[in-house]
Amino acid sequence: MQYLFSQAEDRFQLREWGGYLCFLATADSAAARKFGVTAIVRMDQLIHDPHVHDDSDEIFYVLRGHGKQLLRNPDGTDTVYDIAPGDTVYLTKNRWHGTSNFSDSEQLDMLLINYFYDGQSNPAIRGVVPADSVPCEQAVFGSREWVLTPERCGTEVVEFIRHKTRDRLTLGPGTLYTILAKFQEEQLIEETAVEGRKRTYRITEKGRTLYHEELERLRSCVIDGESEEAMV
Repeated sequence: MQYLFSQAEDRFQLREWGGYLCFLATADSAAARKFGVTAIVRMDQLIHDPHVHDDSDEIFYVLRGHGKQLLRNPDGTDTVYDIAPGDTVYLTKNRWHGTSNFSDSEQLDMLLINYFYDGQSNPAIRGVVPADSVPCEQAVFGSREWVLTPERCGTEVVEFIRHKTRDRLTLGPGTLYTILAKFQEEQLIEETAVEGRKRTYRITEKGRTLYHEELERLRSCVIDGESEEAMV
């Protein structure tokens, strides 16, 4: 992957946990009150022990190398994911996490975006999005929106989202059925009928609750963004 920023070694600062950070922007340089930092995280052979942030969400995008990402689940168990270039890691505040690079020959480089958020994002939200999986959160949210309507099959879901977003978002079969499988696994939807290859789904109470929580979070983000824009 060709980077769009300087990789000069002297720009990377050694941190107390053993990794390196190359700061691209900070709250001061961006003049944004709720903005934390944007930086490149570089890890050589290193285990960054599980830790937690109580004031901010974080997003990592893997640029180079391979590693392991630990996420602590609401029930106290840990899940460890393999991460590779193109994968995205979303960490809500108050969620324990840790990143490791076990290679003795390959660096792990990740783009970090850290931002402050007064509320609490859903701590059970999917934490790792593989590069070849769901391409954007809008696809997931748009797919949640259709389940508030009557029962639909996969083809009807695609058409609903395309119409609802005025063609901004079109789901391919791979993306759609990845989302549906994930929603079923998390008990957000349930299958109601199977006719040959046609499967029909409807929302569960858990799914309806999660949808409204996510909608409220997005509304808060818009309000925060508009208030910041008014200050510029």
